[in-house]
Amino acid sequence: MSEIISKRIQTWLKRYNRGEVFFSEEVIAKVLKSTENRFAQRRSDKFRLRMSNLGKPICQLQNEKMGTKRNYVNEYQRMYTFMAGDTGEQWLLAVMAMAGVNIEAAAIKTELEIDGEIIKGEADVIIDGKVWDIKTMSHVGYMKYVNWGGFKDVESDDPFGYITQGFLYGTALDIPFGGWIIISKSTGDIAVAEVPVDYDTYRKKSWVEASWTVGTIRDTVSTDQIVKLSTEEEVFKKKKTGNTKLCKTCSYCDFKETCWPDRITAPQAFSEAKSPVMVDYTELNYITLKKEIIPYVAA
Repeated sequence: MSEIISKRIQTWLKRYNRGEVFFSEEVIAKVLKSTENRFAQRRSDKFRLRMSNLGKPICQLQNEKMGTKRNYVNEYQRMYTFMAGDTGEQWLLAVMAMAGVNIEAAAIKTELEIDGEIIKGEADVIIDGKVWDIKTMSHVGYMKYVNWGGFKDVESDDPFGYITQGFLYGTALDIPFGGWIIISKSTGDIAVAEVPVDYDTYRKKSWVEASWTVGTIRDTVSTDQIVKLSTEEEVFKKKKTGNTKLCKTCSYCDFKETCWPDRITAPQAFSEAKSPVMVDYTELNYITLKKEIIPYVAA
């Protein structure tokens, strides 16, 4: 199915670029109305569990519930990030409608009772009896879903909980979760990434994880209960360096200032590059100086 959806989208866009086809007035009106509604919505920082966040790391959700101060890198970028995702989704729905993709429903309100709590969500689109999630993401993220490890790579590194989100939509609607229709924000590339055919296994796994999350968040009443993710040993050129660092999820988290106040943010200790990447170290024991490994001494 993914190849059919992708083929129709790409074929229609090529014809559009050649001036052979255009958006219909009906589709344009739907996009404008939907976009107007998105702009009119007021985003709230009030914490609540939804299908879209149940798969996130438990420590992030605990911090959000307890009202921990976020340390945004660029807070003004939040609105662009949200709106780019919303408008990108509307644009892609319009393209799929014009391309003849069998859209049965879009923006479907859903809810589930999980561990005694009503959890709500809004599924993006149902195509040919399956629910699909539309995502706009960086090109690095896009490549992870499409060309690198595919679903297995996403499963091993899913900081936003997209797998849990998708399978909960499928459970709520009692139809299979198909996967993701993805737009690269930097290149405009579009791809369709399907989930494995072993639907029931992942549906049950997502339900168990979501139930645990709901119970844990309900029982969280103090910041002392926040369960931080584990740090990891630094490896450079397949060898351990003797240093430890934050995992990738923590290094991009808005709460790392609170969870890891004593971390050392420094250039990658063993890199020989002119502009090495910055790393969040929890233990910085060794660095290289003129290609020699020496103990690190704080200034």
